[in-house]
Amino acid sequence: MNVISCLKWLPKSYTYADFFQSYIHCTDEDASELDLDEEEEVQRDEITDEFDLDNYDGDDIPGEQFFTLSNSDEKLIIEDPEDVEVAAFPLALEVVPNLPNYAPLVAAGTYESQIDLWDMRQIDRLDPVMTLGSKKKSQKESHKDAVQCLSNSAHVVQLMASGSADKTVKFKRKDRGRACFKRVQVQVVQFSPFDASLLLTASFDQTAALCDIRVCKGKTSVTLDSEVESAVWKDVNNIVISMESGSVVQYDIRNEKKLWQLQAHKKACSSVQLVDDIMVTCGLDSKAKVYKITGGTPTKLASKDLNSGPLFNVTGSPDDKHLMGFGGEQLVLWDLDTIENLDSML
Repeated sequence: MNVISCLKWLPKSYTYADFFQSYIHCTDEDASELDLDEEEEVQRDEITDEFDLDNYDGDDIPGEQFFTLSNSDEKLIIEDPEDVEVAAFPLALEVVPNLPNYAPLVAAGTYESQIDLWDMRQIDRLDPVMTLGSKKKSQKESHKDAVQCLSNSAHVVQLMASGSADKTVKFKRKDRGRACFKRVQVQVVQFSPFDASLLLTASFDQTAALCDIRVCKGKTSVTLDSEVESAVWKDVNNIVISMESGSVVQYDIRNEKKLWQLQAHKKACSSVQLVDDIMVTCGLDSKAKVYKITGGTPTKLASKDLNSGPLFNVTGSPDDKHLMGFGGEQLVLWDLDTIENLDSML
C-alpha cells in the first residue's frame, strides 16, 4: 500500500520550459534539434502547469513522486506522476528555493540521520547534490536518529532547522550545523514568517515551545493535553496546534494563553493549514474539514470524507491559495472555492 508521508507544492514559477532538464532531454534526440515551433509549444503547455511533490512509502521502496497539474475548461487535470527512488523512507520535505549557486532544491529528512538535498532541475540523479549532517561530519553537527521535521527560514535562505527522534533541534547553514537545545522527540519545527529570530518547536512530551535562535534559548512554552501532530504560525503573536486527540488549539505566545480549543476529528488531527481567515484540517479518520477562524471559537464551514484512507498532511498551493493538497493512500485535491456560499460565509 502506498502512503504519502509528506507533501509539498512547487510554485508555478518553477515550470518554465526545460525546467526538468534531465527528463525532457533523456531521449536520444538532442534538445537543440527541436524546431522553434516545438519549443514554443512546450513552453505554452508547461507555463500553465503546477508541480506537486510528495513522498510515499509503498512496497518497501521509498521514493518521490512529481505530479503535473494543468487547468482545462475550469477542471484540474493530474497527469501520471514521475517516480524517483530515494535511499530511505521520507519523513519530511522542505523546498529550498534560493540557495546561492544552486537551482531550486528539495530537502528530504528520512529515517537516516542526515538530510539530503535534491536538485529539482535534475530529479533523476542517483545522488543528492548536498547532504547536511552526514556521518562524516562532526557528531555535534549530525543527528543520531531519524529526521522527523524540517523548516527553511524565509528570512535567511541558507538557514534550515531540523528536529529529530534523537531529541535535538539543530540549525544548519549550508553544510555546517549546530545543536540548539534538547527536547523529547521533536515532531515540529517552524520558523516564524514574521520574526527571523523565532522558531516554533513541538515534541512528544505534549509541549510546544519557542526558541530564540540568536541565543539558542527557550523563550515561551505551553503544555498541551495530547501529543502534538502539527503546528503553524497564525500571525506574529499566535500559533495553532493540532493533536493526536483530534483537537486543535490556538495560543497567544505573548502570555501563553489558550484562546480556543475544538475537537476537529475523532482520530488524530494529523495536519493543519491556515489561509487568510480559513483553517483546513485533516485526520486519520480520512476526513478534511474547513473552518472560519475570525473572532472566537472557529466555525465549521465544510467537511468531506476524501476516501483516501488515513490522511497525514494538508498543504495549500502557493499560486492558488484555496487549492489544497492532501496526502493519504493517494494524492487528493480540494478546491475550497467549490464550497457552496464560501464567500458569503466568510
